[in-house]
Amino acid sequence: MDEIMAMSKISGPSVVTYRSDFLFKSYDLYVFYRLSWRIGTCSCFTQSLSIGFANITCYSIITRLSMGMEPICSQAFGARRWSLLGVTLQRTVLVLAFSCLPLILLWLSMKQLLLWCGQDPNLTSMASIYLTYSIPNLFAQALLHPLRST
Repeated sequence: MDEIMAMSKISGPSVVTYRSDFLFKSYDLYVFYRLSWRIGTCSCFTQSLSIGFANITCYSIITRLSMGMEPICSQAFGARRWSLLGVTLQRTVLVLAFSCLPLILLWLSMKQLLLWCGQDPNLTSMASIYLTYSIPNLFAQALLHPLRST
């Protein structure tokens, strides 16, 4: 029984983090299919366009910015400086949250950008609706990536 408790203390935070990540990705799919059902069309192109735009413009940036805290956190953990570990995590979450603000403006202007690039107006409008509803997920990912790295 002691081994199970020790294993749950070690693996518990990882399980919670990855379950939260799964929940946020499920939310993305739910929003997309709910919108496509309401509009009456379900296009794989629309889904790939909106998810690809989100991955390139925002999620990859959040992932790369959160990687900057990994060496600091690993050294703080090795030196048993728990306060430095907590401060680094808090500052990384704040930096990521503030970096989401210009990215949200980019997402909100996605329709005009894609129309300027010559994309289909119907698919572009549906993809922009999807990204508008995915803005809360962006902030959740800004919190989740540093937690996954520590």
